[in-house]
Amino acid sequence: APAGGNSVTVTFDTAVPYPDVRIAEYSGIDPINPVDVSVVGTGSGTTSNSGSVTTTNANDLLVAANYVTTGTTGAGSGYTARVITSLNGSILEDRVVTSTGSYSATAPLSSGSWIMQLVAFRGVSAP
Repeated sequence: APAGGNSVTVTFDTAVPYPDVRIAEYSGIDPINPVDVSVVGTGSGTTSNSGSVTTTNANDLLVAANYVTTGTTGAGSGYTARVITSLNGSILEDRVVTSTGSYSATAPLSSGSWIMQLVAFRGVSAP
């Protein structure tokens, strides 16, 4: 889409005291069947962890995001931090993988409760 050609509408079914919506734009995603696999983990401590997914596509973009009660101090191993929000310190991180396998997303925290989500997006197949 051309610059400014996309729009996003977010609607919540119930009142949300602290909505946390992140919008990231990527190219090269399969337009017909974009999601390969996804997972979400919850817990508390000094590392958020999405749990594992096993990709079925050899060319996936992994995008992970956490929501924390304290602060995220950086991206997990192999990931690039795209956004660390202020004031709450949540993160959006990503990486590209070139082979099928088991993957997870982590991020170091100050401590506290967290929710970590990971989605593997299929890349566009070569013509």
